[in-house]
Amino acid sequence: MHLQPTMLGKGKVKAAWRPNSTQAAVAAEKDDHTLLYLFARSTMPKPSEVHNLGPGKPVWLDWDCQGSSLALMQEGVGLYLWDLPKESGGAAPTQPLRLAPTITVDTTFCMWSRKYLQLAIGTKAGKVIIFNKPQQMMQLHERKGKHGAPVTCGDWLTDNRLGLASGTRVKISKPLPEEGAQWESYSKFKLSGMLSRVP
Repeated sequence: MHLQPTMLGKGKVKAAWRPNSTQAAVAAEKDDHTLLYLFARSTMPKPSEVHNLGPGKPVWLDWDCQGSSLALMQEGVGLYLWDLPKESGGAAPTQPLRLAPTITVDTTFCMWSRKYLQLAIGTKAGKVIIFNKPQQMMQLHERKGKHGAPVTCGDWLTDNRLGLASGTRVKISKPLPEEGAQWESYSKFKLSGMLSRVP
């Protein structure tokens, strides 16, 4: 399959394979709008679904660890969450929905847990939010573990600890439980030429 600018535009493209599947999601900016495509091996090279999400560049795109939901970060817009049925079954198409727009519009970082259905969200104000998808709850701590600058990067560890960075500081949580997970930093580090522990 070869996807060309006639379909995807000339901007950057974000793509992610669905876990344990033959489907791939692709987000691209065309004519200043984000287009979200779903490709399936059975319908390639034509997309099985296309959604126009409006103005704004796609910044990040990925599936949860089970491949049941796709999350997309769109610049100046926030986060979209798209719940998709399994490939088999012929279920009706679903629509990508904005996730808490007033909260996620300032998102600067997000990543799914490798272990549970949890989405870590960092904001321009340094806030950290954990979206617990099964409970449909967004857990926000205004003070505990808050960063002093925008959250720019991070990663989940295999035991479901979450490490996040802003400026020269890195904060790492305790392992987050499957239900009711809330961000609270446990270890702190400062980057200054080499990594050193902050007391």
